[in-house]
Amino acid sequence: MFKVINRQVLANGVRRLDILAEPIARKIQPGQFVIVTITQHGDKISLPVAEIDANRRSLVIIFRETDLAAQPLGRLQIDDEIFLVAGPYGNALKIEKLGTVACVADEMGIVQILPIVRAMKQVGNKVCSFLGARTKSGLILQSQLRLASYKIFMATQDGSWERRGVPSDALRDFLYKEKIEAVYVAGSVDLMQKVAEVTLPRKIKTWAQLNPPMLDGTGACGSCRVTVDGRIRLACVDGPVFDAHGIDFEDYKIRINAFQESVWDNRLSLSSPQRNGSAIFGKFLSGILRK
Repeated sequence: MFKVINRQVLANGVRRLDILAEPIARKIQPGQFVIVTITQHGDKISLPVAEIDANRRSLVIIFRETDLAAQPLGRLQIDDEIFLVAGPYGNALKIEKLGTVACVADEMGIVQILPIVRAMKQVGNKVCSFLGARTKSGLILQSQLRLASYKIFMATQDGSWERRGVPSDALRDFLYKEKIEAVYVAGSVDLMQKVAEVTLPRKIKTWAQLNPPMLDGTGACGSCRVTVDGRIRLACVDGPVFDAHGIDFEDYKIRINAFQESVWDNRLSLSSPQRNGSAIFGKFLSGILRK
């Protein structure tokens, strides 16, 4: 069993849980994820890990309570126990000193980008972070990212905080003035695609951290298939980080639509932990195999 040692509301409908999980906390690296099963026969929920605390032997997961499968997570209290936290799954991102790098994310993709920002800073990079959300309240983890970033830029759809627009616009404008060695992006499909379009003509290496529905973390179910460089890849085994310039985002949108992920202003948010096993597999058969 894995005990909840802290719970916190970060924004409207966004919850943070700190969970004692020593084996995973010692091993997990940026880019990897865990699968949480609340009860023995409960649904499996794949989630990125936002932070780890080696001293407390704990990890932090952040999720939207409005997502159906995540609602039981949101009801957990301090000292409650979770049946299983499994992982780490996926391949760790290669962390190396490159110079100046950009980390771009919107909404719940910010959860995925935080460990990357911190790791890239730790090895000596100047990290410029570009964050976006529909409104100011969606810009979570601001204090943590400000501490880890050399520069930080934020954009909101409604103009309620800093720049009106999306973070890919801020990145494009920044690239007219500064040189970036590499870009890392997480979040909505639209954002990842736009960032790839911005960086491709400039020949900037760009990595996207995908988060399709993943049922078992081993590739056995096939639900996390994505097309990269014309080949079918399994995000949970071959990824979840891929070269953004090789990802077939149109195919990815179709797959995400099949799973009815949460929509933000007609944008598909990939960080939703709606992972009901039987429902997802049914959508996989009806929505994906018909292609």
